[in-house]
Amino acid sequence: MSDQQAKDDEATGSMCAQRTDIKVVGIGGSGCKIVQHLVEKGLSGAELMVMHTDAKAVRTSPVPKKLLLDLQIDSDAPADQSFYDSVVTSDECKASIKECLQGADLIIMTTVMAGGSGSGAAPIIADIAKETGAFTIAIVPIPFRFEAPKHKRFTALGLEEIVKHVDALVVVDDDKILDSLGTDISIPAAYAALSDLIFHAIKSIVASLTLNHVNGYDISDFRSILSAKGHAVVGHGVGQGDNLLADACQMALSSNQIAESDLQRASGVLVFSRISPRISSIAKAEQVLNAVNGCTNDETQCWFCFAYDEPLAEDQCEVTIFVAGL
Repeated sequence: MSDQQAKDDEATGSMCAQRTDIKVVGIGGSGCKIVQHLVEKGLSGAELMVMHTDAKAVRTSPVPKKLLLDLQIDSDAPADQSFYDSVVTSDECKASIKECLQGADLIIMTTVMAGGSGSGAAPIIADIAKETGAFTIAIVPIPFRFEAPKHKRFTALGLEEIVKHVDALVVVDDDKILDSLGTDISIPAAYAALSDLIFHAIKSIVASLTLNHVNGYDISDFRSILSAKGHAVVGHGVGQGDNLLADACQMALSSNQIAESDLQRASGVLVFSRISPRISSIAKAEQVLNAVNGCTNDETQCWFCFAYDEPLAEDQCEVTIFVAGL
């Protein structure tokens, strides 16, 4: 082996060692469907997996990695005890969960905490994820108002529970999606819009750690903004033309998920922008900073990431914004 080849191999090994290992886990029926949507949208840069108690759903899922859970309700638990505190699973299943999650730097979980298997499994999986040393984010939708009222009640309890077990919680209010799209939208289209928003949220997190950056950030930046600071909300916007970044940023800030939040009391804001490497002016990037800083207070910790995405045209961009500490 030549000296140059040895140096190249050493450099490649160093780059591989520095690569961020990201796993995205769909838990329960709804979580599995969301991760299936990520597969269909072609999400790259993360390992996708599903975990569910339904053997048929696990077997037929197109997601590459899957695990059948043996989740059960504890028959000896008091009748008035919370569902989330009365779940048991075998040591073998917990070992299998840990094996699936081992080695990750970042684990993104998505599930619906509405009283089903996702509700019972998510806290267990989150605890195991943290045992591996990974930074753990849960993205949890609040059910649409046309769903059973009890789902809303269970979700309120579920959010109180899951926040105890993860490093960061991102809440997506389905009704706010419905409000922005209008009540004439079909039920399948409403669920597709929900899955799309979660796709953009996860894609932005993954891309911020894997794409070529104008300015580089890592998991420690996510940790400093999101950890143990209540819950976060997310908005997504697209822009095109002369004011592409300003328009995309305003679209994200104006989305119902964020617009009804008080940004003045936010503890932190994460802004991720996907831009073409051929973007013509730094002034366009300054528009994003000005738009966000104009909505927050002087103490708000703001994090901006601009990542190059070669397929984007020079006059196209996407902006995803997380607002934390609400």
